[in-house]
Amino acid sequence: MTTLSHYYYDLFPASAEIFWYNFFMTEAERRAKQRAYAREWVARNPEKHRAYTEKYRQANWPAIREKRRLQRRKDRELGLSNQWIWSLRNKYGIEPEDYLAMVARQNGKCAICRRESPRSSSRRLFVDHCHSTGRVRGLLCSPCNSAIGLLREDAKLFYNAVRYLAGLPQIEA
Repeated sequence: MTTLSHYYYDLFPASAEIFWYNFFMTEAERRAKQRAYAREWVARNPEKHRAYTEKYRQANWPAIREKRRLQRRKDRELGLSNQWIWSLRNKYGIEPEDYLAMVARQNGKCAICRRESPRSSSRRLFVDHCHSTGRVRGLLCSPCNSAIGLLREDAKLFYNAVRYLAGLPQIEA
């Protein structure tokens, strides 16, 4: 089987040079820089990227199909829906196992109100994330998730809301 990295360096020859220039970067920083370079390259060369992708798929189709089949089986064993898994991976960049570990870490409760989430799949805890950085913060119930969204993730608004509920004067925004 031809590895994806073989095609990667064919597509992005400068990325090998980027590695040496950034030898002292952390692995995460290096990968982020390579991904950014790759996105830029693909935006400039969509036809070449499409041709390489097709070539890779044709050369490795049985392995790709087997990997997908095993992933679907694992997801079914966990009792997870394809749409929900897709949103975890593509919206938040986490795997279902990461989500389940977060649920276990929070004892199945909302990170804010500490109420236990219903066990039905349609009422899971929501993945709370920072909209500016994309960093996942924790899991919230629907009301707490909505409250954060309605207050626009602004700490001053939360503080004023608390002061309002306590009957104290507001602070200027």
